[in-house]
Amino acid sequence: MNWHKDTPNPHQMPYNTGMKKNTMEHPHTRLERICKELQEIVNSENSLHLMDMNLNSSDVDVLDEVISMIEEIVDYDPTPQYLYDNDGGEPPISAKEIHSGAWKQHQEMHS
Repeated sequence: MNWHKDTPNPHQMPYNTGMKKNTMEHPHTRLERICKELQEIVNSENSLHLMDMNLNSSDVDVLDEVISMIEEIVDYDPTPQYLYDNDGGEPPISAKEIHSGAWKQHQEMHS
């Protein structure tokens, strides 16, 4: 569809979030807000009868997947996984082992 040059394309118009233009919102905060709003839409649609829904049920399923993806981003934990399992990282060492190793190293350096 060709738009008249003086008619704004609604798909190119900025989305009005109700925020001031100069306000900087952290991306994670925005994603949390978006996720919450999407969840409200899904809950609202799921509470309706199939014939009364505003979105297709398949679209609601897609929104559920999108919410899960956004939650993975927002809830990302940068801690390496090997700290939580016993398959990777260094084996645990006791304070006694640390002390005896340090003492042995000290003796070797000064002998």
